[in-house]
Amino acid sequence: MAYTIFPKVSDVINGVSQDIRNQLSAQIGTTGQPILIDYTNRIHKQMLRFSRWPFLKSEPQYFLTQLGQSNYWVGPTGTGPAGTVETSLNLPDVYQFKKDSVIDLSNQRMLKWLFTAPMGPNLITRTGAGRPGLPATFGQNLNDPNILQIFPPPDNQNNTSPEPQVPVVQTVIGGALPVRTYLLKITFVDSLGGESDSTTTGAPLFIRANSLAVVKSPAIGYFGVLPDGGAQSGVQYNQYNVYAVQAVLNSSGIPQNEGSETLQNSVPISFGTDWTEPTSGLITTGKAVPLVNTLQPLGAYVIKFEYYKNRIRLLTADQYLQIPEDYLDVVIMGVTWLAYKLMGKFQEAQAQYAMYKAGMTEMIWDKNQFPEGVEYMRPDAATYVNTQILGYLDPFY
Repeated sequence: MAYTIFPKVSDVINGVSQDIRNQLSAQIGTTGQPILIDYTNRIHKQMLRFSRWPFLKSEPQYFLTQLGQSNYWVGPTGTGPAGTVETSLNLPDVYQFKKDSVIDLSNQRMLKWLFTAPMGPNLITRTGAGRPGLPATFGQNLNDPNILQIFPPPDNQNNTSPEPQVPVVQTVIGGALPVRTYLLKITFVDSLGGESDSTTTGAPLFIRANSLAVVKSPAIGYFGVLPDGGAQSGVQYNQYNVYAVQAVLNSSGIPQNEGSETLQNSVPISFGTDWTEPTSGLITTGKAVPLVNTLQPLGAYVIKFEYYKNRIRLLTADQYLQIPEDYLDVVIMGVTWLAYKLMGKFQEAQAQYAMYKAGMTEMIWDKNQFPEGVEYMRPDAATYVNTQILGYLDPFY
């Protein structure tokens, strides 16, 4: 389910005002009815605490480790305390790292959550300092949630270099060249002039007459995951080269001249800029595809994580809720319940409360429908939802 539309506080106020026959108007004063804003904030916080909703989960985030450093600042850039590594992720809303999402991609290893730093003669010195090694665990102090702690401090023994994937290719109308088929490859170029090898298989592209080949730029950054796109040393992976050849096909349509591609650009192309074939066609005198990767080694480890967003406080009618529009009616029923209680209309309040709780149950049903693939469904409300309401379900449910 995609969550793209989020309502404002004023949407809830207007809905509640309508439900109780406009006896509490959203138009009183210049900032809306204060008591309804307060009720909206209460219901909003209650609903967000009810479960780990997918709409509170962030997109994947990535950063590079530094040698021997355990504390990584992911919050607003430039505000981290002394002794923390600045990741430049500039995240303003971190609440808690998702415990099964912290992964050392370089070593293909999921980091286990620990409440405190690990101890032992092979993990720390007699002064209590960590001994560098492969990242194995992570931690987070909720009093300072913007610090992601990694244990042991990384030894950064990563001598690999980025290698390109098969490029994304397409065509564009232009020129007067005939029908043809190309094989296209790319290499990465770093800021010191080092160049990677290419993929073993090129991207085949059939091109109609009066059309030109286009190679789409690789994603900015290291495979599009790092904000700075560079190695631990500071060398940047920010350019690429295009190699191409007109394919010679056998009777089965399989290219027979794989590996004979030649360089098509005179200077490396910056990430973010596509390559388009000139109207004169391919260059056949360029250098051959390199067979050895001479990029600067990455050095560091690539860490991926996700997090749950901080729950905002609603103070004005023009703020957006963190609950999607799909569940606006549930918020309105909850706020209407509190408004009817204030007015002493207890029968109406009880009816609104019943619908509000039913709406919360429906939200849990939505969440639990095939969360891990179409072949899996969690138990229904008779087990999970009721035990959560009673307060003894796992808090990370």
